[in-house]
Order: sequence, then structure tokens, then C-alpha cells
Amino acid sequence: MKRLLLPIVAALSLVAAPLFGVNKLKNIPSDKVVCLFDIHDTVVEKETGKRIKMGIKTAWHMIRSKEARTIINTHLDTNGHCAGELIEQKLQERARYYLDLASQALKSGHTKQAKAYRHKAKRFMKLAHLFHNFELSYRNKDGVVSLLEALKKRGYNQFYVASNIGSKHYEHIKCKFPELFNDHMIKDGLTVDVTEIPLLKKPDHAYFKKLQKMYNSNGDKTLVFIDDKEQNVEAARRCGMIGIRIKSVKQCVEALNEEGLNLTYHKCKSHSHGSKHSRIHVS
Repeated sequence: MKRLLLPIVAALSLVAAPLFGVNKLKNIPSDKVVCLFDIHDTVVEKETGKRIKMGIKTAWHMIRSKEARTIINTHLDTNGHCAGELIEQKLQERARYYLDLASQALKSGHTKQAKAYRHKAKRFMKLAHLFHNFELSYRNKDGVVSLLEALKKRGYNQFYVASNIGSKHYEHIKCKFPELFNDHMIKDGLTVDVTEIPLLKKPDHAYFKKLQKMYNSNGDKTLVFIDDKEQNVEAARRCGMIGIRIKSVKQCVEALNEEGLNLTYHKCKSHSHGSKHSRIHVS
């Protein structure tokens, strides 16, 4: 009877292990964990004032140009921040089109027509510039650098980008936030090539399968996906990743603590400005 029960008990323990947290993050060697970070509203947050001003300017240009409205509305339904780069690219193409027409009109001696074409080109370039800056109107999210440093102290060093930002806009984001995106913090990862058809982006299943191929090709790693959108987090979980939705750094710390990391979150007062900022420590 004892010989019969032993394999049954062993099998039940394997089934029950995930239910009782045996497979939590704390039980996985840190060098076998890869953390994948979204960018917008995850590690950086909106500069609301700037975005409102740019939104008003954009609306004004769109009201005055049906052609611009058509271009923008055609691509606005593209899911994710790659839409900004895609729209910027299409607006720039239209601006170049009118500059070519202006050049041809000038050669033909139609100076008035050339001026009208240049005016249209200028409007499209202004709109393209607005969409470019709109994607960059973010500031460092309080506590993110501290969170990354705390994770590094726990031995986690594999941080990569997993974002719907266009690849070119990502290069500008890197320049704006060098303290976040570098070889010692969050490294280059998977962004969106807006020239690709169809676009490979979240929450498409193919996007997460590519992440698995990039960072877990041998099947020996655990991928932790951190994003502000629930649909993206759920899609990551369906692909076998640990999904964490981040609304704030405090909430992210709480979610990581549920995985057994024992991080401590608290607010510290800045001596230089009198403002408060977040600090995360390893317990």
C-alpha cells in the first residue's frame, strides 16, 4: 500500500505546487529571469500640460485641412504608440509631395501656385513635428530608477524593452532618458517597425511569441512582462510569461512582493526641492 501511495503523493505535489506558490519568482534563479518593460505610462509618464497644448495645435491644423484629417484618421486606429511614428512618416511624405509640386510650378513660372504648394507643405511638416513631439512628451516616472536598482541588487540584470513604440521614436526616447535606457539598465529590445506589413505589435500573439524566441529560445528562462495595459499583460500570461500590470511604482512593488521578492517601498523627502520621491529597498 505504501509503495502505491508514494507515486500518487508525488504526482499530487507536482500538480499542487503552482497553487501554493512553489513556482513563484523568488524560487527561480535570478540569472534565469528576463524582465521585459513597456515604455509609455510604465517607466515614463505623460507631461499632461505639454500634451494638451500640442493637442490643441494639432486639432487646429486638422480643422483647416481635410487632407490632413484623412491621413491622421486613417492611421489613428493603429494600436499602440507606433501610430505616432506612422502618422509622422505619412505627413512627411505628403509634405515632400507638395514641395516637389512647388518646385515644378516654380520651374514653369507659376510662382503663385508654387507659393500655395509650399504653404501646404509647411502645414504638413508642422503636423509631423507635432506628432513627433507628442510621442516624446513624457517625463521620468517617479521611483522607476530606484526600482531597477533594487532589482539589480537582488541579482536581476536582464532588462529589455517590449514596447509598441516605433523604432525611430524609440531612439529619441533613449536620448531623452539615458538614465533608464542603457546597457546597465533597460537594454534595447522589441519595438515596432512601421514599414512592416502587417505590424508586429502588442497584444498580438505573434508579438509575444517573438519575445519568447528572442529571450527564451532554449526554454530555460522565465519572462516577466511589465506593462500598463491589462490586455497586454493577459496576452503575455497566455504565452507563459509572468505578467505584471503597473499603474504606479508602488503597485508594481506590491505585485513583485506577491512573487516573493520582499522589496520595501516608501516616499523620501528631497532636501534640495522639498518634494517627495519614491525609494525602493531590498529587505
